[in-house]
Amino acid sequence: MTGHFKDRFADQRWLIYDIKRAYGYYYDLKEVRQVTFGEDSREGHLVTGMLDESLMDKDEKLFQQLWKTYFKAICIKERLNPRKHKQDMPVRYWKYLTEKQP
Repeated sequence: MTGHFKDRFADQRWLIYDIKRAYGYYYDLKEVRQVTFGEDSREGHLVTGMLDESLMDKDEKLFQQLWKTYFKAICIKERLNPRKHKQDMPVRYWKYLTEKQP
């Protein structure tokens, strides 16, 4: 699995982490390393799925706002299909979507 991601995303840093097994792999543009995070660490966002603002890039809020504006602008209210929306993206994942955040 890591070979695929290293080839596919060779120009980006990435982290794949399995919360249940408490380990993952991190690629730093040079090598893939296995990583673990302790329960006491600042990585609580791995459990909640919500990144703490102190860990965000200074422009993250701007990009989130730009995405929300774009998403709202392309939405055609007359063509909304909640059933299809739930089929494509189950409701349990909506809390992680920027466009669904208040």
